[in-house]
Amino acid sequence: MNDLISRQAVIDALDILPEDWKNVIAYKIEKIPARTGTWTYEYDENAPLFFKKRWRCSACGDSNTYGMADFCPDCGARMENAGKYER
Repeated sequence: MNDLISRQAVIDALDILPEDWKNVIAYKIEKIPARTGTWTYEYDENAPLFFKKRWRCSACGDSNTYGMADFCPDCGARMENAGKYER
């Protein structure tokens, strides 16, 4: 599983820097785009009953059987097509 940290945790760790440096770096951190992905639908005819339908994350390749969540539980990517059923 990938480690996920918040932007605020990184900014808080900058306390050792002079205030003007911290402000510049914090501004840059806030501008980094969040990781995004999409769910792709898969159907495996040979899988056991509860594992036939799967959704795969385009960001990390992890799959799940419980639906199209807003975020990937493995890598934390925000899903652009969350809740929209597409095949």
